[in-house]
Amino acid sequence: MQNATQICGALNPHCNCQVHSRCDATAGTGACLSGSLKANQQQEKTRALGGGANSSSLVLKHSRSGAATADPQPANNNSKAVPTYTINLDLPADERWAKVAAVFAPQIKAVVAVVKARIPKLALPLLEPIGDDLEAYLPAPYAAEVASIAAIAGVTPAELFLMNVYYDVTTACTSIVAAHANGTVFHGRNLDYGIPGLQGLTADVVFEAGGAVAYRGTTYVGYVGLLTGLRPGAFSVSIDERDTPGGKVWENAAEAFLKGGHSIGLFLRSLLQDHTTLDEAIGVVQSAHLDAVRTTPIRYLLALSRSSSYPPLLLYLYLFPTQLTPPLVATQPAYIIMGGTGGQGAIVTRERESTADTWMIDAAAGRWFLVETNDDHWEPPQDIRRDAANKHMNATTPAALTQGFMFGVQSAFPNLNAETTYTTVMSVDGGVYYTVTRNN
Repeated sequence: MQNATQICGALNPHCNCQVHSRCDATAGTGACLSGSLKANQQQEKTRALGGGANSSSLVLKHSRSGAATADPQPANNNSKAVPTYTINLDLPADERWAKVAAVFAPQIKAVVAVVKARIPKLALPLLEPIGDDLEAYLPAPYAAEVASIAAIAGVTPAELFLMNVYYDVTTACTSIVAAHANGTVFHGRNLDYGIPGLQGLTADVVFEAGGAVAYRGTTYVGYVGLLTGLRPGAFSVSIDERDTPGGKVWENAAEAFLKGGHSIGLFLRSLLQDHTTLDEAIGVVQSAHLDAVRTTPIRYLLALSRSSSYPPLLLYLYLFPTQLTPPLVATQPAYIIMGGTGGQGAIVTRERESTADTWMIDAAAGRWFLVETNDDHWEPPQDIRRDAANKHMNATTPAALTQGFMFGVQSAFPNLNAETTYTTVMSVDGGVYYTVTRNN
């Protein structure tokens, strides 16, 4: 598979761009655009907002949760190829990440501090017993992986657990899956986060078992789940956040784990590890009960009473005033975007405990690509990203589709914006997987 240092030249022999420039998303030739990426993005923003040369309007809309949402701002022109590391799944879980964690220890510590600063101080004591009993909240082998990374990075297991939870509930993204006329499927994704420092934690990770590549993905080192990944010969997958009513970020995070929830990133990693065809993976995504009880309220409250100076029952009732016994909940709702071979692709829209919709590529009906930002595709978009991506994709044809074109679409404002941390382009039957960080 190609790596990120080969992006522009390998994508198209006519393109002489460097990684910090973008290929023309409307030409299909990979021709380089002159001038800075930032200037090009500002012009595109003006067009996308429907304004003239002096337009500076900011469109405010409302999400399905009722909160006001602002259209994204342009990115800077700094992009870098990410490093690639190998994780040997044949090693014990507490040894797999040792070398990688040592490289990224300072960055992990810095990002943990940022995330902790965003959590209400009254909620922080809730984390203390979790760190002493990770196996009750994370399935094997992920608890051992988190504990070992935490020890190497110089943070507590509870703090690294918090980092993993926070990633699960704060994403914004653009994912596109598209089929070439010959059946080759290209899958592009941008992952957006408002957390500084994540670019320095981003890596492509190859998971090997028995001396062969089992699957690969892009992650922030310290986060043991995957939000983007590919199983060779089978399928590619990315996850976009689905905005639903109810709760602030930290409240949703607490609900998802303290009440027995399941990490969507861990679900995705297990999906890549355990399933060998796209059809099988779609079936699992559609039908799996993502919720799973890992501990009981009594066990948790007893642990809290041993580790916290707060009266545990009062603290619990303060944070969850409407119920004493936590019900089962699934992970946060999500859009799961998948690409396969032979022109296959799908977007599964998940509720917490069920599937709301499955949207498939259907080239015979003229639907050769699917775009997902963070909206239900049957509803009006919340911001300008979906319409812009559709416009770019409609500027080419299935016969002219290339990985360079897909990279170009994901490099154009507003899908590339000020909060984009990385862009990945992948293809199962095209043998493609590469990532660059953005806004460095």
